[in-house]
Amino acid sequence: ELPPVAILCEAGKHLVALDLRTGAPRWRSRGRGLNAPRVQRAGRVLLVTSAEGAIDALDIASGEVVWRFSESLRFAGTPAIWGDRVVAASGEPGSSTGMLHAIELYSGKPIWKRELPLPPSGAPIATRDALLVPTGGSREARLCAFEPQRGAARWSCHDPGLDNGGKALEVDDTLIVNTPSGRVSAIELETGRTRW
Repeated sequence: ELPPVAILCEAGKHLVALDLRTGAPRWRSRGRGLNAPRVQRAGRVLLVTSAEGAIDALDIASGEVVWRFSESLRFAGTPAIWGDRVVAASGEPGSSTGMLHAIELYSGKPIWKRELPLPPSGAPIATRDALLVPTGGSREARLCAFEPQRGAARWSCHDPGLDNGGKALEVDDTLIVNTPSGRVSAIELETGRTRW
């Protein structure tokens, strides 16, 4: 029974929820400046990450902060949703470390975290049976796969272009990656092998 709203960034400082029936603001985010926020919706929860380095979970109906999760490393990209889990990668570009976090969607409690071989170079991707994270950059760029329940590492392969703005689509047991340069690749989700 959520009201129909559109969430917009207002002057780079606040999020505002506009009632789609009337155009009137229902709520505005409070507090810190957002500085190019990235948002992901999951049911009643709106997940917001920004340059500040935390994930805020807002109630879509009221705009109230339900929970906040922060780490010493800033979060990179928009979080992904896998079932009732928020999956987020943290790490600074150019550093040598990164972490992958699984957080309970409705409580904000950490479930597990795993060290990444290199800092994340893009947002995590949640597929049916795996969590994928592009890491590193240029020639050292890797795509790492993790098991969603406990975060065990599954495989790692050369990044097909997600670090350069490529977009991914899961089709059956394959990840299709389309890059801005026009290259398209198919990665086998079970093994990380390049099919074509």
